[in-house]
Amino acid sequence: MGKNLLIAQSDMTEAFFLEGETDFLLITFNHLSIRANGSDFWGRSIAEKAGFNCLGFMSKTPHWFPRNDRIFENESVKKILDRFSTKIIYGHSMGGHAALKHSNRLGASVVICFSPQYSIDPSITLQNDTRFHRRFNPSLNENMSIIPSDIKGDIFVFTDQKMPQDRFHVDLLRGVTNFHDIVMPYAGHETVQCFAGTSKIITLIDSCLSLDYQNIRRMASIYRRSSIYRKKNVMINLSRKLARSKNFEKMIKLTEYMEEIIPHDPIVFDIRSNAYLRMGIFSEALSNIEVAIRMNPQRSGFYKQKALVLERIGDLDEALKFAEIALSIEPHRDDHKKTVAFFSSRVKKISTIC
Repeated sequence: MGKNLLIAQSDMTEAFFLEGETDFLLITFNHLSIRANGSDFWGRSIAEKAGFNCLGFMSKTPHWFPRNDRIFENESVKKILDRFSTKIIYGHSMGGHAALKHSNRLGASVVICFSPQYSIDPSITLQNDTRFHRRFNPSLNENMSIIPSDIKGDIFVFTDQKMPQDRFHVDLLRGVTNFHDIVMPYAGHETVQCFAGTSKIITLIDSCLSLDYQNIRRMASIYRRSSIYRKKNVMINLSRKLARSKNFEKMIKLTEYMEEIIPHDPIVFDIRSNAYLRMGIFSEALSNIEVAIRMNPQRSGFYKQKALVLERIGDLDEALKFAEIALSIEPHRDDHKKTVAFFSSRVKKISTIC
C-alpha cells in the first residue's frame, strides 16, 4: 500500500494527498460502502496507476459530508487546493452528493458524479427514495439540499433513470443547475462501476476536461452494455415481468442463469423465494429467503419476503416479527408500515377469537 498519505482529519472525515504528475488535482469523495481507516482513500489505486495528483476525502461515518465539517477549513487541505487551478471532483452516491455540494467551495473546474442524491432528508424525499432515511441526522444533514450557490464547474451526472429513486434526485437537480445528463439505462445505482479501470477513468477525465460530450456518451453506452450490473438489472426487470405474467417456472429457470452471471448475489435467492411462494412451495420459498438474509442481513425487503412466506405457512406471530424487523431497518417505508399493521390486526383478531 505504500506510505500513509493522511494529511488532515476532523471528527468526521480524513483527508489524504497523493503527489502525482498531472497539472490538475483530482478530488474524490467515498461512497457509503467504505469508511475511513486512517491509511487509505477511495480512488487511490487508480490515482497511483494514472499518476494523478489526488486529494481524497474519506468519511468516518455515513454522514454525506456536511457543510460544517471542519476538514474543509484545514490549512493542509487549503494549501493543496491552492496549488492547482484545475480541479476535478469525482464521487458516487453519497460521494456524488458531496462532489456537487462542495464544488463551489473547492473551486471545481469539472464535477463527475455518479447516481448522486439531492438530499436524504425524509421530509424532501418522502416515499420517492427511502433508501437512506435511516442515515439522516438532523444535526448534520438539515438543509443539506443542493442549492445554486453550491455549484461550480462543468457538471456531468451519470444515472440510470429507469431507477425511480435515482431519477427522482436527477429531476430535483434540474431545478438547481444545468448539467450534462448522461443516461445509463439498467446500469442500476452502481453506475460508477461501468467505468471501473484505470484506462477508462483516464479517458473519461480527459473527455470531461475537453468537453467531448460525444465521446463521453459513447463510452457510457459501450461500458454500460458490457457491465455485469446492467446484466443483473435487466434480469431483475425480466423476473418482475415473469411474476406479473405468473410464469413462475421460468422465474426459477432465470435464477439458475443469474447464478452463473452474478454468483453469490442474494437477490437471486429473493427472486427464487418469490417464485416458490407464488407456486405454493413454501419450504423452498422459506429456505431461499433465509439464504438471502444470511448474505445481506441489512436489506429490509428480504425480511418482508420472509414475513409473507411465514404468513402463508400459517405462523402469523413469526410473520409479524419479521415484518417488524423490516420496518426497523427502513422505518419510513409505507409498505413496511402497512405490512406490520396488517399482520398486527390479524394476530389481534385471532387472539380475540381464541
